[in-house]
Amino acid sequence: MQCSFVGENGERCPARSFLEIDHVTPRALGGSGDAENLRVRCRAHNRDAAERVFGRAHVEERIRTYRERSSRRSDRGAPSAGPPDFSQRKCEGARAAAAMASSAAIRGPALEANHVASEQARDDDARKLVRAALLTLN
Repeated sequence: MQCSFVGENGERCPARSFLEIDHVTPRALGGSGDAENLRVRCRAHNRDAAERVFGRAHVEERIRTYRERSSRRSDRGAPSAGPPDFSQRKCEGARAAAAMASSAAIRGPALEANHVASEQARDDDARKLVRAALLTLN
């Protein structure tokens, strides 16, 4: 999976870690949680899109408020809200894939082809998990 942002020069953002789900039309402005209104963006491009719609000051205030709430929760010893961070798991998977890729380069093209197939299978599995999670959003 990769950030879906495409710049004015036609180049797609190469980011493959710390990806986030972004609403094309923000929910705060009446956008739905339907798959057609969702896209995958890296953290930087997701924030940039939010700043273009809501303004930098608003986005920074929301981040500050979220961090304050999170630190208060951890101070009380309460578990953090929500499931494990998908982007963090994806990053760990990318590290493992990179390790497999380097060993594939050493062992030859046959192993590399195997690696590509297994990486595609992992990406397909990840897409299915994300799709299922997105379909359960209200």
